[in-house]
Amino acid sequence: MKDAKVVLHPVNRKGKATKGELELKTDGEGRASIDGIPYGSIEVQVLAPGLQTFGADYEVKQAEVEITVRLKRPGGQYSTYEDHDDKKPQ
Repeated sequence: MKDAKVVLHPVNRKGKATKGELELKTDGEGRASIDGIPYGSIEVQVLAPGLQTFGADYEVKQAEVEITVRLKRPGGQYSTYEDHDDKKPQ
């Protein structure tokens, strides 16, 4: 998907995202790339209109890492509340 937003956050040793995020956009083939990511843990988020947001942590251990993300359409929404319109007094 073109123009999906890809956000990269460094992750500290406690597993928390830290400051210094990088933001990319995907090209016409749905790809994004960047040079110079430091070794260590990184959180990857992908956001695209009409699709579920993706987020996962990855460990960068080598000079080149390829991550494939497949976004899903949103699932149906369910409610635990009853429809009370049919119970109104007449």
